[in-house]
Amino acid sequence: MKNNLSITDYYRCEILKPPSFGIVVFGASGHLAYNKLFPSLFGLYKKGIIKNNFFIVGTGRSNYDDSSFRNRIENSIKSKFPNVEDRLIGDFCINVYYINGNYEDTYYYENIKGRLKQLTECYKTGGNIIYHLATPPFLFETIIYKLIKSSLITKDKDKNYFERLMVEKPFGLDFESCKELNKVILRNLNDNQIFRIDHYLGKSTVQNILVFKFANTLFHDLWNKKNIEYVFIKFKEREGVEERQEYFDNTGLLRDIFQNHILQLVALIAMEKPESFSAENIQKQKNKIFKSIAPFEKNVINKNILLGQYNGYRQRSKEFEKSCIETFFFTRLFINNRNWKNVPFYILAGKKMDVDETSITVVFKREKKCLLCEGDNLNNKNAITFKIKPSQGVSIRFVGKVPGAKLCTGSFNMEFNYKDVFGNEMIEDYESVILECLYGDHTIFWDKEGVEYSWKILQPLLEKLNNCPLEEKNKTLKIYEPGSEGPIEIINFIKDNGWNL
Repeated sequence: MKNNLSITDYYRCEILKPPSFGIVVFGASGHLAYNKLFPSLFGLYKKGIIKNNFFIVGTGRSNYDDSSFRNRIENSIKSKFPNVEDRLIGDFCINVYYINGNYEDTYYYENIKGRLKQLTECYKTGGNIIYHLATPPFLFETIIYKLIKSSLITKDKDKNYFERLMVEKPFGLDFESCKELNKVILRNLNDNQIFRIDHYLGKSTVQNILVFKFANTLFHDLWNKKNIEYVFIKFKEREGVEERQEYFDNTGLLRDIFQNHILQLVALIAMEKPESFSAENIQKQKNKIFKSIAPFEKNVINKNILLGQYNGYRQRSKEFEKSCIETFFFTRLFINNRNWKNVPFYILAGKKMDVDETSITVVFKREKKCLLCEGDNLNNKNAITFKIKPSQGVSIRFVGKVPGAKLCTGSFNMEFNYKDVFGNEMIEDYESVILECLYGDHTIFWDKEGVEYSWKILQPLLEKLNNCPLEEKNKTLKIYEPGSEGPIEIINFIKDNGWNL
């Protein structure tokens, strides 16, 4: 499949040079910063999108200085870009600095303020600054409070520069903590300064869902309960929790995946066409979907949701030998509005699974009276699959004639893959997240209402799990083997519920 844009035209169309800026990364020595943030900042530098008009300050409890931290960042970049010249990596890392300290120590923030004053003058960034919270969620409120208290970030009003706050997922750990975090922030800052991250919204293939639905008249009249039988979202990962186990054991897959990535994918599939493609109008339509999803009931475990944990999770250390945190779930939800009423959204997510796969399949109903629907070949119905990971693109399944003299039919796929068209130079998800924050565009971020609605959906189930005795949790949690398709109980679970998959 060919496009009408060259790579050069594509970037001319998509990318604007951002303003000069500084970014302070809290939790800079952690897994997220090492594997995602710093390689993404370098990716923007490598593409020429950001030049030498920026600086990066890593902060955290680890005992680095500027030199040793730059060495760590070089290793991070080389792990992602093994074929890039050392000179280019070195030129980038000259702009990187480090400050260590205790997140609760007032002097720590005064130290940051002093360094930022020096760097702002040196790099001539005009005061433009982003504070990126890549720490565990329980530290968010402390860091934000200290940033405000030390006047490192103040209310954005009549300034000719920006001060912005990027907060990683999960935003809170339940509805109450999310609401309290919003309250703390918005007591002292404007909402347009807050960028609540879901990096999945930075993926081109995720953003393409909206373009696919609303820019192609072919699908306008089909995208509703009259024509769609069900939607199936898969979020499967081969890797386990590895070095993130301490964080994950306080979070679980429902918080880590369902509350953010999954619900955003649901909203993008189901939302109606906004008045315009502004951040405000897109979030307004997504919030309508979140409000239309009924919250889980407390008694749904093993009835409407199957929870699992991979074998070996508890064996890594004594700390986790009694853990009942879920690394797998399979469930369904309904959207109670005119377009989607009674259309099930099936959701399967897990770690240590058989494959890496994130996809959304929209399955269409077959006509009751279909002239050419005879034979086993047509058990596969028309379907559209949005492929997010590992391949990125769209697949459409349709019925066609099999070559030969007889009128025999079969099921075929028509494929579009981003890599075939745009090669390896696509903007990565975290690159998009950073860029959109620099532009001040909230389109691919959560807003206050959306993130609170999302926690409301999950809240009854979280309360049930939090108050569930250990013995009862062990009974509800299904153990599955690493590299498998999940718990073996899933077959009877689907059958007993009468789910039509």
